[in-house]
Amino acid sequence: MPRTVEGNATNRFKRNLRKSLRILQTNLGRETAAHDIAFATVAEYNIDLLVVGEPNKTIIKAQK
Repeated sequence: MPRTVEGNATNRFKRNLRKSLRILQTNLGRETAAHDIAFATVAEYNIDLLVVGEPNKTIIKAQK
């Protein structure tokens, strides 16, 4: 018996629930180079959430 569109959508939803959430938590120490490395790491490893302690205030203000 063929699957329905609703059944396929439900199966995709269930598969997505099983995926992991990738989180990187780091203290950057307000160094500009540390921000660059953190952003590159997020892109390279497909990080979903970056939690930063002691961010560089100049960089944060420039991104607003």
